[in-house]
Amino acid sequence: MRSSALALALCLVSPLTAAFKTTLRRVEIGRSAAGPRALYPVINAADGDDDVDLINSLNIVYMADITIGGVDYTVQLDSGSSDLWVKPKGTGTLTGATDTQLTYNITYSIGYAAGNIVTVPVEFAGYTVPAQAVLQVTSSDNPVFSFGADGILGLGFTSLSSVDRVVTAAGGDYGHDFLYNAFAQNTSAPNFIAFQLERKNGLASDAESVFAIGEMEDQYKGISQTQKISTWPVSSPNRWSVLLDGYEYADGIKRTLATKVDDAPSSVVLLDTGASYAYAPESLVTGLYGSVQGASFDSSKGMWVVPCEQEVNFALWIGGRKFDWDPLDVVVPYLGDNTTC
Repeated sequence: MRSSALALALCLVSPLTAAFKTTLRRVEIGRSAAGPRALYPVINAADGDDDVDLINSLNIVYMADITIGGVDYTVQLDSGSSDLWVKPKGTGTLTGATDTQLTYNITYSIGYAAGNIVTVPVEFAGYTVPAQAVLQVTSSDNPVFSFGADGILGLGFTSLSSVDRVVTAAGGDYGHDFLYNAFAQNTSAPNFIAFQLERKNGLASDAESVFAIGEMEDQYKGISQTQKISTWPVSSPNRWSVLLDGYEYADGIKRTLATKVDDAPSSVVLLDTGASYAYAPESLVTGLYGSVQGASFDSSKGMWVVPCEQEVNFALWIGGRKFDWDPLDVVVPYLGDNTTC
């Protein structure tokens, strides 16, 4: 979910353990199908013995099905948090769960989820954790529900887990996040996860969505031969954060941002699949869109309005390398109007 640092939807390849990959194909579901998810495109796993269905909702929320206590739930995949929580179906309790008598309220930048911490069998991506700590939600207000999700699966570090902190404070050692527990089952396997998040619109859709544990798509295997980009901080990080060397507009001039992060030598970027958009300081955003011909700031909506035919160029410098953004990811067309973004 959103943090105070600059948040980015990402193609993430970072150290975490285990080997699972799912390649995805897109399946369009018509409005006549039942349920709120029918309004959005669905991406189904096409290969592999441990298929996972991903739901791309308006290029904003990426979700998958997870089995908790033998019951399937739809959760948002969120690299910006580390806890697994769901709102139970039916009776309000998770099937097969053991109540720990511990409670917690997870608060995000937008929304919250409160309830009891339970342990329950969880299956996801070919892994089964017999007694996973899960927040069984009894009270919540979170935007993921409007996209058809039942909760969130955090894919961050255990050190960021609120559930683990509560369990540890109570003298327990069972509060680790799902990935920690899954990776512990096979410590000899490659220790990274990878995301490629598909863009879906009428302009372009040239990539499939992929979520992988311990494996990369063939076209990205060369990444393993490049210089690694460290997290910040380098040791014992809480989040998937990296240092930002600088950024560029269309003029090709490399600029830098001042940081408010304690002890950081430069500004810090949070790689967050749970953030709907990229978040940046006002000065960066104004410089980016203010130089675009025909662009204007709409104070009533709190956003820049840009003619879609204008190409907006932007790049980030991370780890001494320049990463160009596709112009289609810098603007979002209005629904029903591909001329105004």
